[in-house]
Amino acid sequence: VGGLKELFQPGLRYALFIGLCLAFFNNWTGWSAMGGYIPMLFEMAGVQQRHVAILQFSLTYLAMALMTVASMGLIDRVGRRPLWMAASILMAIITAVTGTVFHFQVHGPLVLLVIVLCTVPHGLALGGLPWLMMSELFPTRIRAQAVAVTTTFLWIVIYTCAQLFPMLIGWSQRHIGSPAGAFWIFTLVCFCSTLFGWRMLPETKGRTLEEIAGSWRKR
Repeated sequence: VGGLKELFQPGLRYALFIGLCLAFFNNWTGWSAMGGYIPMLFEMAGVQQRHVAILQFSLTYLAMALMTVASMGLIDRVGRRPLWMAASILMAIITAVTGTVFHFQVHGPLVLLVIVLCTVPHGLALGGLPWLMMSELFPTRIRAQAVAVTTTFLWIVIYTCAQLFPMLIGWSQRHIGSPAGAFWIFTLVCFCSTLFGWRMLPETKGRTLEEIAGSWRKR
């Protein structure tokens, strides 16, 4: 059994960096930040009745559940890297459109549509793939410790993301007069996530855990 110190040796520290990036993008591509504030967002978009906002919140999470089920049939068919890059590009587009909808104070069903659409790339890849790949990246002897580190980091990022999202909304409202800036920040993060998938994320589809672990020795 390896120790934590082994994670910082050449090769494995690159695998650790990949795992930490997956944990970061899992949250800062948009959905994890906004997911806890859906009723608030609907109210900001003109939904006056709280029970209507809560109903739309429920519909949004139903869409997330459906996308997560769909992802289970795509991950091994499409591959991790293509699915990640496609989801990152799609989320960049959707968060940009969502920001535009809020900036121009569009009301009505379009608001529900753009927020529901945010669940699609997250449910298909950005939400579930980090949890899967964090357990695939590391050799058996060090996997438990490595996954503990990346999972702890992921939960820290979830917490900070949830705390910072209202601050980003407030900052955006003060500087550009709408919540749009928060969503456009997510758009920029999604572009970084796309580059990460293209340049750094390994493809683990069809490879044994031993093959994946052995590949880090070459770095």
